[in-house]
Amino acid sequence: MVPLLEINVNVGPEIVISDNEQLKLIHFKKKYAEFSSSLKAVGSSEYQKAFIDELNSVYVALTRAIDELYVFIPTRSQRGPNSAALLFPQGAKSYGKKTDSRVTSVKKELQALEIPPSEYKDWISLLKDEFIHESLLRSRENVARGEMMHCVLSFIGNLRGQDKVSATHAALEKAKRKFPAIADFPGIEPAILALLAQEKLRYCFEVFDGEVFTEQEVIDASGNTKRIDRLIVASKEAIVIDYKSARDTACDYRAQMAEYVSIVSDIYPLHKVKGILLYLDDLSTEEVA
Repeated sequence: MVPLLEINVNVGPEIVISDNEQLKLIHFKKKYAEFSSSLKAVGSSEYQKAFIDELNSVYVALTRAIDELYVFIPTRSQRGPNSAALLFPQGAKSYGKKTDSRVTSVKKELQALEIPPSEYKDWISLLKDEFIHESLLRSRENVARGEMMHCVLSFIGNLRGQDKVSATHAALEKAKRKFPAIADFPGIEPAILALLAQEKLRYCFEVFDGEVFTEQEVIDASGNTKRIDRLIVASKEAIVIDYKSARDTACDYRAQMAEYVSIVSDIYPLHKVKGILLYLDDLSTEEVA
């Protein structure tokens, strides 16, 4: 039963708009829009958004019932005539045919599951996995460049049968949205194309028998979430690829990769799993068992 079905389209006095990649807050009133075509366009756009939100709410309200639906529509809403009445033909009071909705349910005995209390975990060590090691902060330019290349590569899937130049350009455009403060990515596109042109790395980006997953989240046996840069799953083999800006003896990349390989091995127990560290500065690779 839906009592008091109303459509109230409300455009608030404060409207946030995007102008040249900047956010602006506008104080809006209908009488102001009479003297400004741009403000009138903003108000019209906000009205459409609010109206769509109202229609979505009405859609949810009218599609929950399984057997019968009863709707009560006031002639007026909080802001004047109730537009919800326009959704139904004038004078029509009922549709369809009443059916016997009684269903005999079978009560199932549920087995109680004992859930152990949560245990304390060292969250600091877990959080460190999501952030750059402090030693890398000494070279901010290299770190920024590595982050940009990493972001571009996250949008490059399986390049089998695709044009590498077009795929790289499209990935670069998507990556730019994540770095709005940077006007240009100098040298990033040629570096990515040079990486993709490496014959020794072809198997990482052109997969003929299998699926490619980028930025794939996996969960270990303890419930900790890890994010794999690139995961290739073939019929009998799985390859875990992790991008690194440069080699750093202070960071234990091998231990981290060994952990990823262990998790993927649990997910695909019949696959041969290997890990590849790909260093973006010199395009060298290192296999981790």
